[in-house]
Amino acid sequence: YMDELDKNIIFELEKNGRTTSIDISKKLGVSNLTVARRMRVMLQEEKTVKVMGVPDPAQIGWQCNAVVVLKCDYGKIDTVIDALQNIIYINHMVTLIGEYSILALMAAESWNKIHELFSVIRSTEGVLVMETYCTETTHKRFIFGGDGFSFGVLKAGAGPYPLDEVDTKIIRELLNDGRVSYAKLAENIAEPLSMVRRRAVQLFEHEVVRVKPIIDLNFMTSVQVGVFVFLNIRPEFIAANVETLKQCDEIVIIHFS
Repeated sequence: YMDELDKNIIFELEKNGRTTSIDISKKLGVSNLTVARRMRVMLQEEKTVKVMGVPDPAQIGWQCNAVVVLKCDYGKIDTVIDALQNIIYINHMVTLIGEYSILALMAAESWNKIHELFSVIRSTEGVLVMETYCTETTHKRFIFGGDGFSFGVLKAGAGPYPLDEVDTKIIRELLNDGRVSYAKLAENIAEPLSMVRRRAVQLFEHEVVRVKPIIDLNFMTSVQVGVFVFLNIRPEFIAANVETLKQCDEIVIIHFS
């Protein structure tokens, strides 16, 4: 159950997923103990909200995007998820109810790499059928439309951020836990703390990675089911329709192809 305080805490986490309970309590005018307790319940005990690093593929030169929909052996869905969740090129993945089992969004630096990923996914144990769609820009990436942001557009005058192996390791860790401490992050990737802190801050400042809350829709009392809808819209109406859809709080993600 999400009440007004929970929602306000999530709003603050949307602005900065690494903000502290102390800072949130000051902004909301609520005691730190109350905010810390709510965050502990949401993030750790009930796990209704996961705060994770969300990479923006465009900022690192990954301009080739695709959607993959998988039909899996029913008994091996978890096996497929485990195999795919560590692929850094996959930036969003959900399970489905119906004919298909999994939907994943991916981005890479070239179409050759995308095709390579297709081959890897198609050969994954448990995958029976794979459908693929080429896509372009992500116009919205999380719940609560007023604070939504767009992905997939390189900033004017900027070039792709040059990632190296250390940056990639940091991003992998942030995908699992966006609030991981710098000390724990350095320990996990076996690199010096000072360097890891500096690299992570640079990734945040360049918006290569934005730390955002991902919400279990069952946590919202008004949401009982989630669906993906594919729309075929005449080109002259796309921009207006996207702007309208972005304002709907019930819409979590909008992807343009």
